[in-house]
Amino acid sequence: MKQLTVFTPTYNRKHTLPRLYESLIFQKDRDFFEWLIVDDGSTDGTDQLIEQYIREDKIDIRYLRKENGGKPSAYNVALDMVQTPLFFCVDSDDWLLPEAMAVIRSYAPRILQDGRISGFAGICTDKNGEPLENGSKKEFLSDTMRIRDKYKGKDKPEIMKTELLKHYRFPIFKGEKFITEAYVFDPLTKTFPILYTNKRLMGKEYLKDGLTDTATKIRIKNIQGTLTYYKQRIQVTE
Repeated sequence: MKQLTVFTPTYNRKHTLPRLYESLIFQKDRDFFEWLIVDDGSTDGTDQLIEQYIREDKIDIRYLRKENGGKPSAYNVALDMVQTPLFFCVDSDDWLLPEAMAVIRSYAPRILQDGRISGFAGICTDKNGEPLENGSKKEFLSDTMRIRDKYKGKDKPEIMKTELLKHYRFPIFKGEKFITEAYVFDPLTKTFPILYTNKRLMGKEYLKDGLTDTATKIRIKNIQGTLTYYKQRIQVTE
C-alpha cells in the first residue's frame, strides 16, 4: 500500500504540469506514493495530458475532473478520496526536488508514530536551486501562525497526517472560490504542531497569475471567506 498521496489541484495549468510530472517520475521511491490530480474544470486540454501520463504508467495516478469551484473545493474533494496515511499538497506550478521522496520516506515512521504532531515540513528552493529562506539548523515544533508571524516563514512543503486533515474542511460560499489554507492549518497545527526541518523538498516559482501574486485582489473578491478566516483567527489566538 502506498504511504503518501501527492495531491495537485489544478486549473488551466497544462503548461506547468509537465515540470511537476517529470519531477515525480524522477523520484527513486516511486513505490511510496501516488499522484492525485483534482482538475477544477480546466479548458486547456489538461485532461488529455493527464490521460497520456496515465497511459505511460510510470507512476500511480488518480485523476478527477470537477466543475470549477476553486482550490478549497478541490481540497475537500481530495480529502474524501485519499486513502494513504500521509498527504502532501503540491501545486501545479511547483515541483519536487530529486531527493524529496527519499527524505519524506525516512521521516514517515517517526511522524506516523508520534501522536503529538500533525506532520513535518521542509523548505522550498527557487528554479535555480537556491533556498527561499534559511531554515533552522535544528528541528523544532511549531504552528503555522507562529511560523508566519514570528519567523516570517515563507510557503513550506508540509507532509500531513491524513487522519487529522480529514477532520478539517474548507467552508464553501456561494459565488466564491477562495479561502486561505490557513483556515485549515492554523487550528489544526495549534493543537497538533508541525515538525519543522531544513530539508529541501520542493521547488517553487511565483507566477504572475498565481494565488500569491494576486492575493489581495482574491481576498477582496472572496469577502465571505476572508471574513470567516479572520473571525476564526481571533478565536484561535485567544
